[in-house]
Amino acid sequence: MYRMRVQIKGVVQGVGFRPFVHSLARQFNLNGWVINDSSGVEIEVDGSRENLDRFLDAITRESPPLAQIVEIGTSFSEISDGDAFKSFEIRHSVYSDGERVLISPDVAVCRDCIREMYDPDDHRYRYPFLNCTNCGPRFTIIEDIPYDRPKTVMREFPMCEKCLAEYSNPSDRRFHAQPTCCPDCGPTLQFLDENGNETIGDPIENTIRKLLDGKIVAIKGIGGFHLACDAMNNQAVKRLRERKHREARPLAVMVGGISSARRIAVINEDGEKALCSPARPIVIVNENPESPISGGDVYSVTGGVRTIGIMLPYAPLHHLLFRPLPVAQPDNPSKITIPEEIGGSSNPESDTFHALVMTSGNLSDEPIAFDNTEAIERLKGIADGFLLNNRKIHRRADDSVAAIRDGVTTIWRWGRGHVPRPIFLPESLPGVLGVGPELKNTICHIRDDKAFLSPHIGDLKTYDTYEYLRETIEHQSRILDVNPECVACDLHPDYQSTRWAEEESGLPVIKVQHHHAHTVALMAEHGILDREILALAMDGTGLGTDGAIWGGEILRATVTEFSRLGHFTYAPLPGGDTAVKEVWRSALGRLYRDGSGLDEKFRPLFDGIPPDQVAMVESMIKVDVNCPKVCSLGRLFDVAAFIAGIGHSAQFDGQFPMLLEAACDGHIDLVDRVGQKIFSLADELVKIVDGNVLIDGNEIISALCEMRLKKSSTRDIARFTHRLVVIALEKASICARSETGLETIGLTGGCFMNRLLHEGLKSRLERAGFEVLTHRLIPANDGGISLGQAVCAGYKIKDRIK
Repeated sequence: MYRMRVQIKGVVQGVGFRPFVHSLARQFNLNGWVINDSSGVEIEVDGSRENLDRFLDAITRESPPLAQIVEIGTSFSEISDGDAFKSFEIRHSVYSDGERVLISPDVAVCRDCIREMYDPDDHRYRYPFLNCTNCGPRFTIIEDIPYDRPKTVMREFPMCEKCLAEYSNPSDRRFHAQPTCCPDCGPTLQFLDENGNETIGDPIENTIRKLLDGKIVAIKGIGGFHLACDAMNNQAVKRLRERKHREARPLAVMVGGISSARRIAVINEDGEKALCSPARPIVIVNENPESPISGGDVYSVTGGVRTIGIMLPYAPLHHLLFRPLPVAQPDNPSKITIPEEIGGSSNPESDTFHALVMTSGNLSDEPIAFDNTEAIERLKGIADGFLLNNRKIHRRADDSVAAIRDGVTTIWRWGRGHVPRPIFLPESLPGVLGVGPELKNTICHIRDDKAFLSPHIGDLKTYDTYEYLRETIEHQSRILDVNPECVACDLHPDYQSTRWAEEESGLPVIKVQHHHAHTVALMAEHGILDREILALAMDGTGLGTDGAIWGGEILRATVTEFSRLGHFTYAPLPGGDTAVKEVWRSALGRLYRDGSGLDEKFRPLFDGIPPDQVAMVESMIKVDVNCPKVCSLGRLFDVAAFIAGIGHSAQFDGQFPMLLEAACDGHIDLVDRVGQKIFSLADELVKIVDGNVLIDGNEIISALCEMRLKKSSTRDIARFTHRLVVIALEKASICARSETGLETIGLTGGCFMNRLLHEGLKSRLERAGFEVLTHRLIPANDGGISLGQAVCAGYKIKDRIK
């Protein structure tokens, strides 16, 4: 007879792990106990060595779907039969200071719960808040650790006898499911009109009627409010854009199931897997050319790009909004099954297909609303009705966003469904807080060998978003039980996150250059923090060590240091941030030549701009007033889009590069009739100057202007731009390899969210013999910067201690 003690660390609490262990112990005829403690789950069991080994193997192979085992420690001892346990029990949780367990993210409602929701004989029939240990809210309802009901918002809903019996039964799916509830004891829905007055009738039916009538409804979900409207109604979509001040950004669409998704988008096996994953992110996929969205005017939803963001229902309430009906099996009418297509029909010709625009419940540049009173105040004038509930959201979390790259789900925005899962590091580091950049802000805490990225916070342009940053720092520090030794921030002194670090944190500050942080985040994701790599860090903006605006960088980097091997050539950015919107200013900066000004043959490109404004910007460039120098690829793509005829002024940062990619119609074949011209031109563009690899951005733009003057189409110019940039970056990378001998190269920065650039360059670099690293788990854009800041600072402190 042997006794085995097992210590399991990871996401193992609140996910049904103890009842799972209880079931396995019975299966293998083992006695003992299991308990939640401060570091995870502890088990002690007696039995034969063979059964103990089989038990341990089953724990790793068959663990609950939401569990994430990180580490298992075991020890064995021989015991006498008289000392053996007589039964198996689940003991009460025991917590001590020092270690904290990992918390599960919010998880989409499982099929078992949906099946109950559709069963008219089940007491949770059509109940919009049902959940179990395998699904439901987690992070967004936790107020403090340990994760027990009294420390969640569910403490306001005492369990009825039936729920308590399920909660207390180790064999039940709801054993210790902290958010469990039912219509007798749980939260309830309420529908208010546009003035905040409660209406009579079923709240879900009232919501559906409003939506089908072309109205906008604010709907409280898991991590905050959505603003919803009928995606099939073009006028409703346009009204939502006008009221929300989101004139051009793409809008996300929710459909009932996969067959409905295929009506509006091209969904392959990888896309389906991402859509149906427990995180239920918004997944960016190619649009279906025959999509019925917005009366056939897909542009009103997508903003002119050729992709669309789709998500499936993840809360019970969402399923009910698509009005699914229970289906009785012919051979057993009392048995209820779930339709394959929830809220739509698997028959593509069915007129029951429907789709809802589901966009964040906020005005542009504000945090998502998550409190009932706050939502009514902030969204009044936007929403024509409010579908509320009385279950509080303690921490807001925007929907995660993902795309498919090389057959793998790639995270674009870190949010609901992923927070607060950690990024595991190769070794333990001192406690550090990275506070991120100005745009697409997140924060990141390091605790031992784990990095915890916060939900997407947003652009720190408003007081409300800045307050959200401060709240997130406080909450995340508390639930992770972290007291950072220092704060890591960006070099830019005017970023709100930098100001917080320097003026409010009260901690030592380590500044990390923007593109080095991008690179370190990529290295951390791949677990190669002990290596030196090359990196192409391509984005729109980031303050460089020379005071200029970087974003077209060829770096040589370790986790703590970097050197700049090359970049795109500099050009003036007349008006600074103003030129990010008024893109024609950037174009003038790229085309203006010292001593000769703007070549007159290019002046017709600016015919749509008032002459006095063009003259003013030319004067600014000539005397170098408010014209910071920029070398970023993002701004270069802006100019290329302007030359291609896409427009003069962008409505948000990144719009023109997105439209330039869309104009390529899905491919940039590098072996065609102009291929040789591209290779020849790229040879001229990439030069070694004073030991630096320079890519001549001005000559790229001049070449595009010549195409425009010869009446080349927008598509041809867009494709030529992408081809030329891919080949130029490949040649520059080969030059950097020759200089350093380094064979590993990382692709990081927001420009690599561009599929054509990402896939085109990655394939060419691999054929050239590089080991190419790309983002999968962490956003390539500024949403991953805080991770790089924190890890870089953590290693700098660690090195000082040594």
